[in-house]
Amino acid sequence: MFGGVGSSTPANLWQLGVEGQAYFGNFTAEGTVGYVSLNSSYFDANLWNARIGGRYYFTPNTKLGLGVSYFSVDQSGISADAWGIDGSLEHRLSGTPLSGFVKAAYLDGDGTSQTSALVGLRVSLDAPGSTLQSHDRAVPWQSNAGPLNAGY
Repeated sequence: MFGGVGSSTPANLWQLGVEGQAYFGNFTAEGTVGYVSLNSSYFDANLWNARIGGRYYFTPNTKLGLGVSYFSVDQSGISADAWGIDGSLEHRLSGTPLSGFVKAAYLDGDGTSQTSALVGLRVSLDAPGSTLQSHDRAVPWQSNAGPLNAGY
């Protein structure tokens, strides 16, 4: 379960959700359901999000991630729905905390679509000799609640 509360002029935000993972050898199945409420002096918005995905580890240091998401937004009485798909590929350099990744996501809903892509370098602060797979299982909670978050 995850949750959070935030406030900055002129908006207040809170979120709540659950996420879980199941491990099947080199495959990890994952799911997230969440709710976000944003209230401000300009508008009120409510967002429901559901995501199902998986990660396949070709080796303990190389993984492919794929996911599908659904979003339902109600902003001041106006509703919209959207579907998204995301993917990622990451490789960790053996014996180091460094990994490189590429992520992409596509979102489509109510006549609007968005595409995002990201290439980057990650430093994992975990025990010496750890792998990408061992890190993901030691720190499994990713909270993929954002509409363009390509799960990793």
